[in-house]
Amino acid sequence: MVAKFDLLGFRHTVLTGVEYTNGYRRAYQTQSTNFPSVSFLNPVPGSPIVGLQFQSDLKQKNALTGLYVQDQIDLGLGLQMLVGVRYDTGTQYYFSRVPTSRTIPPEQQLSGTSPRVGLIYRPVEPLTLYASYATSFKPQTDNVYNAVNPRPETGELYEVGSRLDLNPDLTLSTAAFRIIRNNVSAADPVNTGFSVITGQQRSQGVEADLAGQVLPGWKVIGGISVLDARITKDTTFAVGNRLVGAPAFSGSIWSTYQFQEGFLLGWNVGAGITYVGRRAGDLNNSYSVGGYARLDAAVFYDFSEHARFSINARNLTDRRYIEQPFNQFNNLPGAPLSVLATITARL
Repeated sequence: MVAKFDLLGFRHTVLTGVEYTNGYRRAYQTQSTNFPSVSFLNPVPGSPIVGLQFQSDLKQKNALTGLYVQDQIDLGLGLQMLVGVRYDTGTQYYFSRVPTSRTIPPEQQLSGTSPRVGLIYRPVEPLTLYASYATSFKPQTDNVYNAVNPRPETGELYEVGSRLDLNPDLTLSTAAFRIIRNNVSAADPVNTGFSVITGQQRSQGVEADLAGQVLPGWKVIGGISVLDARITKDTTFAVGNRLVGAPAFSGSIWSTYQFQEGFLLGWNVGAGITYVGRRAGDLNNSYSVGGYARLDAAVFYDFSEHARFSINARNLTDRRYIEQPFNQFNNLPGAPLSVLATITARL
C-alpha cells in the first residue's frame, strides 16, 4: 500500500506491505560408493554397484512473515530522505546429519530486523547525489555439513554515488560501495557436496556506467568496475583470501547504430566487448582462472514497432576461456563462436 500526504510541512510517500513465505520444504537422503573401474579402451558395461554407504540426510522447512514500511520525505531545496525498516519472523526446521549425529532438533524461532536509510540531493538540474545504508536478513538454505539450525546470513550495504544527465538521453552514473556479509554459506573444502558457514566476507569497490543515446540513432551502454572482494573473518579459510569468481577489474561496452535514412533505413548494427579479469577459483585461493575479453556483434531490422529480425553473434574470435570457476577439476567454459537468428513479434 502506498499513501501520499503532507505532514509538518513536508511531503511524504509512505510504502507498507507484508510478505509471507511458506514454500521452502525439502527432505532427501543420499548414499554413495566408488564405481568399479572400467577400461577406457575395452569397456565392459554392466559392472555391479556394491557397498552403498550413507552420505547425507537433509530435512528443511522455512516459514517466514515479513513486515516492511518506508517513508520517502521531500525536505525541499532538492533534498529527499528515505527511511525504512523490515521485520522478519517465523520458524525454521533445519537438520543435516552425518552418521555421527542422529539427534533431530525441534523447530527454531527466527527473527531479524533490517533497517535502511538514504539521502538524495539534487544541487543542480542535471546532477543527482545520493548516499544509502541498508541491511539484510536471510535464513540458510544450503546443505551445511552436520548442522542443526545454522545462524541466518546477515548483511550491510554502504553506498554513495551520483547520476549526471549529460544530455536528455545520456546518463553517467558512478558509485562507491561496501558490502559486508556475515555467516555466509560456501562450498565445504573437505566434505564434497556440502556447504560450510564462513565468518565474514567483504566486497568494496567503485563502478561507473554510461547509458543512453549519444546522437540520433547512436546508442551506447557500458561500465567499468574495480572490486576488492575478500574474506575478513573466518576460522575455516584464511583471512584476506579473495572471493570466488570476483575479478579485481571488469568492464564492458556495447554500442548500436540505427540508420536514419536511405536504403538502410530500419537496419541496426551493434558491437561490443566484455572484459573480465583473473578470478580466484575457490576460497582457499589454491588456483585461479585467467581473464578474458569477448567480442560480440549483432545486426537487426525492425519491420515495425511490433516485429524484429535479428542475427546475434557471440564470441566472434572463438576465444577459449573459463566463464565461471567451480573447483580445480570442473569449471564452466565460455561458449565458442555462436550465431543465433531470431524473429520477434509482440502485440
